[in-house]
Formats: sequence, structure tokens, C-alpha cells
Amino acid sequence: MRATADVNEALTQNLTLEEIHKAIQALSKGKALGHDGIPIEFFQACASEVAPTLLKAYTAMLTSGEASNYINRGLITLIPKTGDCSKLRNWRPIILLGSVYKILAKTLAGRLQAFLKPNQIGFVEGRSILDNVFIAQDSLDWAVESNQELVLLLLDFEKPFDRIEWNFLFTALSKLGFNSTWVRWVRTLYLHATFAIRINGEARPVF
Repeated sequence: MRATADVNEALTQNLTLEEIHKAIQALSKGKALGHDGIPIEFFQACASEVAPTLLKAYTAMLTSGEASNYINRGLITLIPKTGDCSKLRNWRPIILLGSVYKILAKTLAGRLQAFLKPNQIGFVEGRSILDNVFIAQDSLDWAVESNQELVLLLLDFEKPFDRIEWNFLFTALSKLGFNSTWVRWVRTLYLHATFAIRINGEARPVF
């Protein structure tokens, strides 16, 4: 998508309590805890009490373009995949984020979601990755019935998001017409990010 003036204006309006409440309730329960150790269920049970404080904190963060290292801290841990667990390749590293971070990210994502019309099929609400199989089969049937030549190309990029420079993402947002305020808000979720690795249940020094 390309961001128009109207889209930018809507995206960069001041955050509201209603949005914070909606983001809190939309987050899934029963998730592994981040470094802060606070489950999302706490925020859901006490939304009326904590949402005003979160709104003030988020507004200050977005205005300054900086979040504290504590909020932007991830806890890296390994979860087993399949196969021999004595081999490192059969473990998948994931980053567990704190609830305060998740709520802000969910709030901003909710604003953007209202304007997105994603082309991708997998990992999009209301769509199934199996749709790709049906599209491929329909394409093959069409080619056979209409006597057309057809080429199907599958490109599988391993861990694509992990390989993209953050500055490239911010530049791409600007090129797509998103204004400097929205780009700064998105940067807030990335700048000054710190991490700690959890080994045998214990978090190691932050880096």
C-alpha cells in the first residue's frame, strides 16, 4: 500500500484509551512470559486501572521517539522442533517480549491493519496458507484447459525478517509515503532494543 495524506493523518492521531483497551483484550492469553514476568492476563483483569498509565507512557515514548531499554528488552529462549534434540539445528530461537511492549505494538498494528489489504495468504486473519495449494491447482487446471504455458516459481527465503536491516524497513516506509511521525513511531519499537539469553531457566547478562 501507499500511504495518502488521509492515511497518515489517521495513523498519527493521539493514542486513545479505547485503543489501549482494545489492544489489551486482543492479546492472547497463556503465552510464555517476557523478561518482566507480567502475564497479559494481569493487564486484562486490571485494564481500567492500568490503561491510563500506559497511555501516558506510550504518548511520551512516541513523542520522544525513544523507549526505555527495559520496555524494548527481549528474552531469547529455545524451543524444540522435531528430530534429535542434541543437535542445535533442531531448536528454534524465539524472542519473548514483555507485556507492556506487546500492548503498544498491538495498538499501532491495529491502526495500520485498518488500511491494509495484504496480498499474502499465510498468517493473515481469515485466510489459510492452504489457499496457496488451491490457487496453484487452479492455475494448473486453467493452463491445461486453455492450452497455455505456465511457470510456477516457489521462492522460500529462510528467516527473511531476521536478514533485513532495520534501516531498510524505515526507508521503505518513507518511500511508501508514510510520514516522518509514523516512521518515528515504528522506530520506537526497534531503537535501543536489548536482549538477554535464557539458559536453563536463567536469564544471562543483557546485550
